[in-house]
Amino acid sequence: MTEHKNNLDSEEAIFAKKILDEQFSSFLNSKNIYKHIYMLDKTGTLVYQQRSLENFHSDEHFATEKIISVFENAKSGNYLSDVERENGEYAMCYGAPLYDLDDNFAGVIILEIDMNQIFSLIQDPTGLGQTGETLLGKRDGNQALFISPTRHDSNAALQRTVPLSDRIVPITDAVQGVDGSGFRIDYKGEPILAVWKHIPSLNWGLVVKMDSAEVLQPIIEVQSLGILVTASFAIIITLMTIIVSEKISKPIKKLRHAMTQIEQGNYNVKIQPTGNDEIYDLMRSARKMVETMHQKQVLNDGIMQEISSQKEELTDLIKALNESSIVAVTDKHGIITYVNDKFVEISKYSKEELIGKNHEILGSGYHPPIFFKGMWKVISEGKVWRSDIKYKAKDGSNYWVRTTIVPFIGKDGNPEQFIRISTDITSQKFTEEKLESALHQLGKADKLKEEFSTMVSHELKTPLTPIKGYCEILKEDGVIGKLTKDQHEAIDEIERNASRLERLVGDILDAQKLDMGKMTFNQRLFELDEFMTQLRKDLTPLMKDKQIQLEVKNTANITLQSDPGRLRQVIDNLAKNAVDFVPENSGRIEIGVKYEDKNLIFYVKDNGVGIPLESQKHLFKKFYQVDTSHTRKHGGTGLGLVICKGIVEGLGGKIWVKSQSGNGTEFCFSIPIKEKEIEVRSKN
Repeated sequence: MTEHKNNLDSEEAIFAKKILDEQFSSFLNSKNIYKHIYMLDKTGTLVYQQRSLENFHSDEHFATEKIISVFENAKSGNYLSDVERENGEYAMCYGAPLYDLDDNFAGVIILEIDMNQIFSLIQDPTGLGQTGETLLGKRDGNQALFISPTRHDSNAALQRTVPLSDRIVPITDAVQGVDGSGFRIDYKGEPILAVWKHIPSLNWGLVVKMDSAEVLQPIIEVQSLGILVTASFAIIITLMTIIVSEKISKPIKKLRHAMTQIEQGNYNVKIQPTGNDEIYDLMRSARKMVETMHQKQVLNDGIMQEISSQKEELTDLIKALNESSIVAVTDKHGIITYVNDKFVEISKYSKEELIGKNHEILGSGYHPPIFFKGMWKVISEGKVWRSDIKYKAKDGSNYWVRTTIVPFIGKDGNPEQFIRISTDITSQKFTEEKLESALHQLGKADKLKEEFSTMVSHELKTPLTPIKGYCEILKEDGVIGKLTKDQHEAIDEIERNASRLERLVGDILDAQKLDMGKMTFNQRLFELDEFMTQLRKDLTPLMKDKQIQLEVKNTANITLQSDPGRLRQVIDNLAKNAVDFVPENSGRIEIGVKYEDKNLIFYVKDNGVGIPLESQKHLFKKFYQVDTSHTRKHGGTGLGLVICKGIVEGLGGKIWVKSQSGNGTEFCFSIPIKEKEIEVRSKN
């Protein structure tokens, strides 16, 4: 690769370079992810380069081998290189082919992308705690290769790998096109909670993860319910013992020993009543009491075991909830009665500042009043409410939480209090905002591209009208005198090329409209008979000039609701393609329409050279040519069939081809119709 010197010092070249410098310099310095722009001619010679001021270094050399590789790959279509490391920096290149006005390959333009800017976004740990991180990777043979540094390993990019057979590691799923989330093991062997996703456009994998130990770290300690229960029972038993002792031990010394055993919890003590007086009755009652208390003791032992088991389950549940979530409890009026430590941490308010207030203290002003009215309507009816809420912390920072509000219903059937269980999604929302910003920038770029294409197309079309008009005038006798045969042929050639350029500009505009989703359709009712008759009339002169036999068939008498202009555009394109590929002096083209299964089927059939089966799947792709040498002979942009496909699909139909090499070609497309809008009858 050498610096191109020829004609670069001319006034035109200097002026062109000045314009490119102004445009590209502004572009590079407003888009800090791009480092360089290179333009190479069709031989691979560097003819222009521009560096961003932010990334320019005086001792930086042109990366010859890398640019040559991108040039070779981009000659046949858009190309995105692998991420590479050079002088401690990471970069990748995007290349696209350039064509002149005759659709000849003219060179390649290359953008060098600064991956360090993208890595800085990926490595932002906001909202991911002490262990959380974001990873990027790609498939490299039988392993997943990291293409970005990690939070804990700055040298991981293009160095660290994980075998694809290790499916427990999320990055191996992500690079193979599998999305998911849950508890897994990471590349370091640590248990983690992760979310992973495949990025189809780049064939990369993305993982966001955090160590399980941090996710489940204890937040609060649960008070021991068992201590309170045991203490309560001890107080009750003590009081009962004191009462029994005071009432029985004084008048009845004979029962002292038995009651002492009862006091110590021995309900198996034997009491034998003697006598037949009040003492006998008292001892008999005491024995009955002992038997009853023994039965209650057995029952209480079982109850206490059940209470202990449920207490442990409740303790585990409360602990897990507080470890993983932001928890708040409010009364039926929305006044906060309880918050856990995680709520205090994210809101920056103390518990004392929060309890007794409502959630308006955290209002960010982001949500309209109707948002909270809808929330209160749902939970007041005793239903569970879920949504994402943006709050403002005490220090003025904003944060997002994904919240579930569960009502607790009282005896009267109305909510008595509400528990809010939330998770912090600030990092996720921050990433979404960045993506939305990036999409907005892409939208602006698309709009600029559309405006540029419209401006260029208009400027190209403007001079064509007078050129074609003067060609017609010059061919009239008496304007500049009688023309010789050579002069007539020269004017005809000028007129043909002007028409060709006009079609080229029109194709580019239509392709651009399809890409932007802005192709317009003017649908109306029209008679298909008149449409096909006019089609035969318009195409007959062309066929006679080429000595081609034309046949137009219509087996349906239909009043159709569609866009006749766009239908003609499709049929004309297919017919003119057929003209270029039928044999000379014996060419035959048939254009027809028939009714099948609530669709009109239009077709253009020829006896030309046919299309190989392996080429048919590429026919409706941009710039694809079955035979480039034939295209160079007859002209063409490679956009005609793409435009036909876009128009047909815009009208609700489908387009397809039936062909074999040497046996001619038939292009067909369908247009859906409604029975109530048409009258169909066979023609004999």
